[in-house]
Amino acid sequence: MVRIFRLRSIAILIFVTLAAPLAPGGGRPLAQEPEEEEGPASPEPFVVYTQYNPTFVPGESRLHFSVTAFARNSSRAHYANVTFKRGFPEGFKVEPVGGEVQAVVQRPPEFWEKVEGNTYSMFMPKLSRGRGTSIFYKLRFSGRPDEVRLPGLDISYEIEGQPPTTARTPEDLVNLKPYSFFSGSLKDFLKRNAEVSMDVGLKGDPWRLAAIDARAALQNPTGITGVSGDLGKGHFRLQAGLPGNYRDMLVIWWPTSKAKQVQDEAKFRGHLKEYMTWVGVRALVDESVKVTRDRKFRNFTGWYAEGTWKDIIADRFGEGPFGATLFYSPARDAEFLLFWWAQGRGIGPALANTPQPDKESQLFRELLAIAESFRAFQKA
Repeated sequence: MVRIFRLRSIAILIFVTLAAPLAPGGGRPLAQEPEEEEGPASPEPFVVYTQYNPTFVPGESRLHFSVTAFARNSSRAHYANVTFKRGFPEGFKVEPVGGEVQAVVQRPPEFWEKVEGNTYSMFMPKLSRGRGTSIFYKLRFSGRPDEVRLPGLDISYEIEGQPPTTARTPEDLVNLKPYSFFSGSLKDFLKRNAEVSMDVGLKGDPWRLAAIDARAALQNPTGITGVSGDLGKGHFRLQAGLPGNYRDMLVIWWPTSKAKQVQDEAKFRGHLKEYMTWVGVRALVDESVKVTRDRKFRNFTGWYAEGTWKDIIADRFGEGPFGATLFYSPARDAEFLLFWWAQGRGIGPALANTPQPDKESQLFRELLAIAESFRAFQKA
């Protein structure tokens, strides 16, 4: 039976930069912080959403979490000298994500981050009302932790004319057992928890499990992101890299019979337009999309499409290649849709508008090879 790792639901949609969806797949605009929001102020000074993305490093048998805490100033006041701190108990180790990740985010010159002991700290010179900032770090664990309460954030801040104030956000209750009792590669994890086989995460960059785009889900991702659903209906999303070296793949399945599988191209194209929003893609270049009805893959035959996606915001991510396949699996009495895309240009006006055909082709071939290896099965 597939283990179910559902996202906790929060019925509010905000513009947020996420650690795993830090790359363009998160649907975020140039990794910049959100605009000021209107609406009633919260009784709490901050609203925080924390997401834990299981991350698999080739050659390492134990996974770690890529963590994003998005903290929003939910008051009507402007905050200055804001410091975020989060300490972790014995058995956990916090690490900074490194300069490449922080470089993607538009940080002010005064920004800093550090790890002292087992406490992560980050400083922002200001946080205007209605705005938020994202906090990125890695979290490793030892032993076999089960259900754990992780401390919240301690946030110190100043309001003009008032002494410094400290707020503490609630603890996170996380069930680590499915991860702490697992040892192996991402391919092994997907075999155990989704009953699919894919040649992914065996070499090269780390890959991470990621949430579907917040605007498609109409909720902010929080908690541990894993495989959602069960053998009958479910999905998972994988990401690797950052803008300029970014890969994204969505796998989704739903029950059907061989007689009721998709038979016409218009319906297949409809699925493309629906599920591209799950991974942050906002526009496909229609004239670029080429559809093949019965393309033979290694383990299945199905609909296939490839073409170009284009960012709807100028000077942000530019464009790049995408591919998708839809097929029926008799092993599961289900249709599977795989949607993948790559971004090889980098981020910002100078890079987004400069074609990188060789890089894009390399990334696309890597994703296509993963799709070629895909096989669904069901344990006896």
